[in-house]
Amino acid sequence: MTTLKTSLLSYKKTELESYAKTLGIKRISSLKKAEIAEKVADELLNPEVMAKRLAILDDAQIALFEKAAKGAFMATEAEMDTAYEACALDYMQVSEEGMLEVTEDVAEAYEKMDQETFEKKRKEVSWLAKCLSFSAAMYGVAPVDTVRTVYESLPHYHADKETFMALFDEIPYEINPCVISEDVIMDRKLIAGDAYEALLNEQQGKKFYVPSWQQVEELATKGCLLDEASYKKLFAFFQKELELGYEEAVAVTADIWNHLSTGHGDVYGKLQEVIEKYHFQSKEGVRTFSTLLQGVVNSTRMIIYRGHTPNEITVKRPKNNFPNFHTAQPKKNQKIYPNDVCPCGSGKKYKKCCGKN
Repeated sequence: MTTLKTSLLSYKKTELESYAKTLGIKRISSLKKAEIAEKVADELLNPEVMAKRLAILDDAQIALFEKAAKGAFMATEAEMDTAYEACALDYMQVSEEGMLEVTEDVAEAYEKMDQETFEKKRKEVSWLAKCLSFSAAMYGVAPVDTVRTVYESLPHYHADKETFMALFDEIPYEINPCVISEDVIMDRKLIAGDAYEALLNEQQGKKFYVPSWQQVEELATKGCLLDEASYKKLFAFFQKELELGYEEAVAVTADIWNHLSTGHGDVYGKLQEVIEKYHFQSKEGVRTFSTLLQGVVNSTRMIIYRGHTPNEITVKRPKNNFPNFHTAQPKKNQKIYPNDVCPCGSGKKYKKCCGKN
């Protein structure tokens, strides 16, 4: 029978050592791989630890986890995408037959949790996790109160500063895309090198765009914002002219959005990449795509504009009051989490790139 420990043995020993450290497990240097896997499994099966980690799952994700806990099943492609977070937490696996499953020991530990308390906290924490992903993608660096405003964009979700900070601390560090210091929330990837200062220099004087809750939700589920009219036209072009299915049309449109949302995307390079990949059959199709691509550039929400599009931005230059962050280097053999940038260099989130395989 497969157990959580058995599934953890798929990791390299160095990865398990790093995993154990993030969970606060000490005195593992002299242990064998199987012994480390057992300690990690025991910690993950602790109901309090499990409740804190599973709290980042939204309604659709937790429903899929509970379905798998009742019995393995063959999931659709869309369900596989939804299951990614739970799989990344190691509470759900994909079997060799391609089925989603939850091991019996995980299902039993989940049943021992205080479900009423967990459910209330899960809704708050999972929504905050989406807001932090938006902040990391569209702001990079932002005051706590700005991100709190994003959190409160969802009807009936309100949190004073103390409550907000407590919710932030509920998200395990290694899963949280952001860090917090001196009333500032920032994408933790910006800590290394001079990325923090470079971004602030580009953003200087620009107001923060405050999204609708629907935009926060879309960025979390699709990995991009495709609500602008120009993107809808581009999406329709991929479906009609290139005859792409819905999922593939979303993927290629999202890839373009992610490329441009940095503010430094090579438009011509992306144009050539898509044309070569999809073998355009006519010059007219190439011209239409080129026109549509030029149109989306100015309606793409960009991090250098703090979430605004080039069409929206109005530049002002108030004094920057952000603190200095000490540089830090990423740890070797560190586990890659869903919202981390994919190590392949695509610029996309891991869960939307190599992590889908």
